[in-house]
Amino acid sequence: MKKSLLLVSALSGTLVFGTAVAVDGQPASEVPGFSGKEVAFEALPAAPEVKGVSTAQPSADILNVADQYLGANYLLGASTSRTDAFDCSSFSKRVFSELGIELPRHSAAQAELGEKVPMKDLQKGDLVYFATSETGGVSHVGIYAGDGEMISAQNGGVKYAPIDEGYWNEHFLFAKRVLS
Repeated sequence: MKKSLLLVSALSGTLVFGTAVAVDGQPASEVPGFSGKEVAFEALPAAPEVKGVSTAQPSADILNVADQYLGANYLLGASTSRTDAFDCSSFSKRVFSELGIELPRHSAAQAELGEKVPMKDLQKGDLVYFATSETGGVSHVGIYAGDGEMISAQNGGVKYAPIDEGYWNEHFLFAKRVLS
């Protein structure tokens, strides 16, 4: 018969070692044969990550990766395998993927992920979306960097730009948080 154990444990390789403190919801001291026993068993694999939504990396790591590409060229339709040239969505996809977070290739598809965030509540690492084409839909994405700025691939290459004034403010649509 299988029993569910709650352990006080330390992880070692693929085995978990610890002392049983609860069995099937009861204190281990009340279950014959388990009180204070040391146990070892193979750990279950981690649950798969939901693509595009993760809490694995803090926002500071996102910006550290993004900063590595400052000055890279802008190239509309750039391959996601390139690191010398980006368009806006290949840049955001590259930055997040380097931290194990997979985003779709295009900005409009990226905009489907995460939770909407008002501009006043933006946090570093949030994705910010803009309408830069005549269609009025999502056509540009950047990564919020704090202090009213984003980093993105745009005309002139990968650079920081203010989003709380001027061109980007006038074309701002919404922001999404894919990190929590």
